[in-house]
Amino acid sequence: MANSNGKTKPSAGRMLGQTSSMAIYGLSILMLKGFSLVTIPLYARYLGPAEYGKLDIVVSVIEFVGLCASLGLADTLYRFASSGNDLDRARAEGQVFGSGLIGALVIAFIVQLFVPFIHDFFGMAIAITPLRAGLFAATITGLVELPLAWMRLHNHPLRYLSFVTGRSLSQIMLTWVLLRQGHGAAAILFATFAINLASVTVFATLSARSCRLVVSTTGFANMAHYGLPLVGGGLAMYALGTFDRLFLAKAVTPQDIGHYAIAAKLALATALFVQPLALWWYPKRIAVLREADGIARNAKVWNLGFTILMAGASFAALSLPLFIQFGLSQSYAPALIYLPWLILASVFNELVSLSSGGAYLRRGGYEILIVNSGAALVALIGYIMLIPSYGVAGAIAATLAAHLVRLAIFVFRARITAPVPLFTASTLLVSLTALVPVLVALQGISLALRLALVVATPLLVFGYTLMLGLISVPKLGGVRLA
Repeated sequence: MANSNGKTKPSAGRMLGQTSSMAIYGLSILMLKGFSLVTIPLYARYLGPAEYGKLDIVVSVIEFVGLCASLGLADTLYRFASSGNDLDRARAEGQVFGSGLIGALVIAFIVQLFVPFIHDFFGMAIAITPLRAGLFAATITGLVELPLAWMRLHNHPLRYLSFVTGRSLSQIMLTWVLLRQGHGAAAILFATFAINLASVTVFATLSARSCRLVVSTTGFANMAHYGLPLVGGGLAMYALGTFDRLFLAKAVTPQDIGHYAIAAKLALATALFVQPLALWWYPKRIAVLREADGIARNAKVWNLGFTILMAGASFAALSLPLFIQFGLSQSYAPALIYLPWLILASVFNELVSLSSGGAYLRRGGYEILIVNSGAALVALIGYIMLIPSYGVAGAIAATLAAHLVRLAIFVFRARITAPVPLFTASTLLVSLTALVPVLVALQGISLALRLALVVATPLLVFGYTLMLGLISVPKLGGVRLA
């Protein structure tokens, strides 16, 4: 249907389809993060803070290997297989899958050769066999995530939901069985190994029907010039994540690391609220930004994401302390001290993701690498200077400073290709609407008042944002978001 200006309006069916996809992706994230939250009391029941802290140090090393082995495959798929005709997209998909498979196998082989060295160098309080299992699981993580990225690219939300739910349920059940059998921290590594291996097998079988593997120099070149710089950026982000555990291991007790790790895991729930939008929007953002009205549409989606993030962060900051208080043993109560600051770090990280569309628009991934590396350097200097004297508080302060550096640079660099309205009076007012109730709650309030704020604050954020005109109530046949 054309409007008075001669432009085609999106049909009601198309808008409902977009809404349905976002809802299903939202359910996927709810299931994924919900299951992740379920594992927190599960781990806390069988692992004390000290053992959990030791496990977190092992996981930090495994995460580093996983980032290296990811090879930036999902983002490479979005970059090279999101435009062109059907034949070009199919060829690009096959090249990403082919180069990713070979790369992951080579990395897995090399990592297994170095497992004894890794075990001894970091003085890990775990046997070599579960460490081998955890590291192998990490090296094939990219092969697990790539088919999921393909489902998002082709907008198969129901298939995505099915795999995410099945994988998460299987991992929780297997972890619970192994923990009950007394395997301790090793149970988590063995369960991850088994589920990742099974997932790759299933995905490989199904993908063979719809995507042909292509081994070519173009595929490896795309991975090298676009994917690997993103890996470098991811490794820089690792410095803003669990890398601080290696510094904390020499400055604080394992119990302190355990409390910190629990708080950090809970704080990640903040992303739960904005990720349905992210799952729907990020795969198509590059293509949208290339269109004539792409900048305006990107800003519209950014406003919506910002609103959801502020509302979700306030909800998390007000409700998660109740989870720690009533859902975990008292031995984990000190995690409450770190939780608000880690939620703030999660907010900064999600704002970077919302605001960095301009950087991903460029063919190479070197800008992302440079910015994230600079932020990692800020974090690293902070760890060295602050952790010996201030422990966990120093690690959090360094991480927050690094996230602020990333956010400022990405927003500045995107001011032409994909500008976002972050530094405006309206966004400041919305941020204060979310922040003030949290500050009040930190002073100590009754359970009834906290519960009231849990409900009222997100509603106030959305209401105020609507009043300011940052978002609008969608209407069928109205202006599309994307």
